[in-house]
Amino acid sequence: MIDSSLCKACWKCLQVCKNDVLAKVNLPFHKHIKITRGNNCTGCFLCTAECNFGAITKIIDGGKKLRE
Repeated sequence: MIDSSLCKACWKCLQVCKNDVLAKVNLPFHKHIKITRGNNCTGCFLCTAECNFGAITKIIDGGKKLRE
């Protein structure tokens, strides 16, 4: 799950995602990451580990949110 209000558009998560799950919203006054291909996610959570701003939250079985 992405919290676009916390995203600082550093694109580090996009760089570590090997499965083409994430994409940029890169408008002049509206920049953040978004999930475009959620079905491609393998649950490696490299994106979560790379985000220094807490914009990406892990969702596991049962919809429980985990932040690290």
